[in-house]
Amino acid sequence: MNRNKLMQMLRITGKYYIQHMSQKDIADEENVSVPTVSRMINRAMESGYVNISIDYSFLTDSELAEEIRDKYGLRQAIIAPAVISDPQAILLDTCRMAAAHLNEVLESDMIIGTAWGNTMKCLASCIEPAQRGGIKVVQLNGRVPDIVAAQGADDMVKAMVAAYGAEGYTIPAPAVVDDARTAALLREDSGIRSVLELAEQCSAAIFSVGILDRDSIMSKAGFLDHGLYESLLERGAVGDIASGYFDREGRPVDQDLKERRLSLPLEDFKKIPNKICVAAGTEKAVILNGAIRGGYVDDLVADEELGRALLML
Repeated sequence: MNRNKLMQMLRITGKYYIQHMSQKDIADEENVSVPTVSRMINRAMESGYVNISIDYSFLTDSELAEEIRDKYGLRQAIIAPAVISDPQAILLDTCRMAAAHLNEVLESDMIIGTAWGNTMKCLASCIEPAQRGGIKVVQLNGRVPDIVAAQGADDMVKAMVAAYGAEGYTIPAPAVVDDARTAALLREDSGIRSVLELAEQCSAAIFSVGILDRDSIMSKAGFLDHGLYESLLERGAVGDIASGYFDREGRPVDQDLKERRLSLPLEDFKKIPNKICVAAGTEKAVILNGAIRGGYVDDLVADEELGRALLML
């Protein structure tokens, strides 16, 4: 498409979506037919020049949220409606609500811990700028290879640094290393030690729960070999928080992994006073139930379908 045609397509699309002109009026102004206007608008959308989003945040299900809060003794529960039955759409709507909640509860001078994963990557894209001062954002667990997890471990740290003018701190090492001795040596490195010490001082944590299966990022990264994976299953592990695995009751069950991890231990994570969990998808119900029972969740932001599955347990 030549430049003149491209400019006309964008001009027509702008008149339709921004100026809210009818296709007939646009056709008259541009001296083209109405079908041509329609084709150009559709082509602009297919080419990625037009992005449409719908905000469902005002539809939060307060009745379901209250049931969940009362059943589990949570400080707060926020439930995103499942308007469109598409996992990615549900995840995005949940993360938008979570981002709005963060702007309500996060305060200046906080030390905020965050983890990585698919949910955190989505949440990072939803973080809105807000006036805050003196915030420090720290990574709670080490990295995974970029070739395994395209989202990278730094998305939430970078997003919050940009949105809040915060200071960001990441762990420059893998989440899990080959043996306990290597992990102990890395913990003595000044750069890694300072980040882990800062993580222990967190006044808030933003995280999701991870599923224990062969398709998880931890498995694909090679952190869970066959023997360890089977051992976790035998001990009743259902999922993890920041690379720390727990069972249906929220009890840590990763003794073999604990000494090899470069992350905040679950017992220290539990001490953080404001633990904000963001989760979407009914497949996380059992894991989320364990995380709440284990005392790892204070505020929950979840989708409607996950919320109802949680109440069924």
